[in-house]
Amino acid sequence: SSPSPRSPSAAAPSPPAAAEGMGSSDGLGGTHVVYGLDDGDLGMMTLHDGYVQRRFHLPGPESGNKDGISLVSSHDLTKDGVSDLIVARNDGRLQVYGFDMGGSEPNVQFNAHLDESIHAMTCGVVSSPGFEELVAVTYSGRVMSFTTEPVNVRDTSDAMGRSVGQLKNESRVKSMRKELDDLHKKVVKEKDKFAKQARSYIPVAQKFEAQTRFLLEPDDAAYLITLEIPIAIDVITLSSSVHVDLLEVEQNQAIVSRTPPDEASGKALLATYRFSDPLKIAHIKIRTNEGESGDLVVGIVANISPKICQVVKFNVKPLSLHHRVHAFPTSGPVGRNHAGGGNGGEGGGVAEGKDGEGA
Repeated sequence: SSPSPRSPSAAAPSPPAAAEGMGSSDGLGGTHVVYGLDDGDLGMMTLHDGYVQRRFHLPGPESGNKDGISLVSSHDLTKDGVSDLIVARNDGRLQVYGFDMGGSEPNVQFNAHLDESIHAMTCGVVSSPGFEELVAVTYSGRVMSFTTEPVNVRDTSDAMGRSVGQLKNESRVKSMRKELDDLHKKVVKEKDKFAKQARSYIPVAQKFEAQTRFLLEPDDAAYLITLEIPIAIDVITLSSSVHVDLLEVEQNQAIVSRTPPDEASGKALLATYRFSDPLKIAHIKIRTNEGESGDLVVGIVANISPKICQVVKFNVKPLSLHHRVHAFPTSGPVGRNHAGGGNGGEGGGVAEGKDGEGA
């Protein structure tokens, strides 16, 4: 039997995190695939029979942390016949990329920060006939919708000249007030019930799960630790058996306290992060020492009562700052070693640097 044809493939500068097929709209055949990488890069390629054609590759944000992409999708939100690209990033940003007239690379047309990671998203007509919406679900369970309807224009059916958005908001406010009244009655009822049983029961802290990431940023020679819980974070504790440097992170407004560890404890670092503003996602950047290996233990204390802490352990490997590359670097120092044997078993060796310089 004849061997099966090899599937087309292409190298990426970092591990792929999300991908989606888009079909083909250029009449040349093949299937468009949009992809997002761990380092925040966004790209598109076309899969043909036996080969891959790269359409574009946009690097991640240059300033601050390169937040990876968690979800990608495509939908014609603007009804111009060209699919827009919807991107969800690990830090909670929701972005829509659109193609300008005749442009080969997309540009950011919409950007929203949801303050927590996005776990699902979809597009379609939801609340207003004829207008597309982008619906996203966050880590804590919030459902948010963004519409293409121009809500600031005057509603022609309203005699008072109010806008479409004002009328919809008034309707939503009435509905929400009724829901709040119902919830208030339920809360009062549960409080009375709890007060009667308080002497017989002990309060138990609310359990929560932590979502974590421990990723190397090669350009900074540092690790970015991302910690997320569905409720507000109060304090983060760090305990490390290896020496690490704590680096500043733009997203965090935190007060960092260090405590000299006891030599007998075997710890090289003890530190705490206290946040001035309530947040659900926290970023910590550290730089490890190449050659040291051990454990970094992180404690996440939630802002609830009674207090509860979720403990996460990260392993620091001996060659922690090494990373995989897909192409041999053409710039920077390059060394070459030559070894050979002489007569009578005598050996000789020569070491050269780039352009014949000694190394």
